[in-house]
Amino acid sequence: MGGRAAEEVVYGREQVTSGAMSDIQAATKAAHEMIRHCGFSDKIGLVSLPQSNEESAETRAMVDTEVRSFIEQAHSRAMELLQKRRSELELLARALVERETLTGDEVRELLSKGRLTTAPPV
Repeated sequence: MGGRAAEEVVYGREQVTSGAMSDIQAATKAAHEMIRHCGFSDKIGLVSLPQSNEESAETRAMVDTEVRSFIEQAHSRAMELLQKRRSELELLARALVERETLTGDEVRELLSKGRLTTAPPV
């Protein structure tokens, strides 16, 4: 949910682009897997629930409610972290505009030193 949350922090909720859609899709898929197969929901329990046509409407509704809750919690957490660390967000955004991509090492350097010491690739 980081990309969508970052757009909300920087541009406001009304200006979120459709590019943030992939965050929602990925989060929904991950939450479904976590709830249906990995036992991450106290309400569903430590069971695996393969989706089938025979699944009750009540079970589908319970899973959907849990998925929504997981995603809303993830979004809230992402918003909280990005607001708290807004200066790092801005630093990363400027570096990405300049370089387009960053390696893990470059991100660590940027966040620890406040700048990159290597020249951008040509």
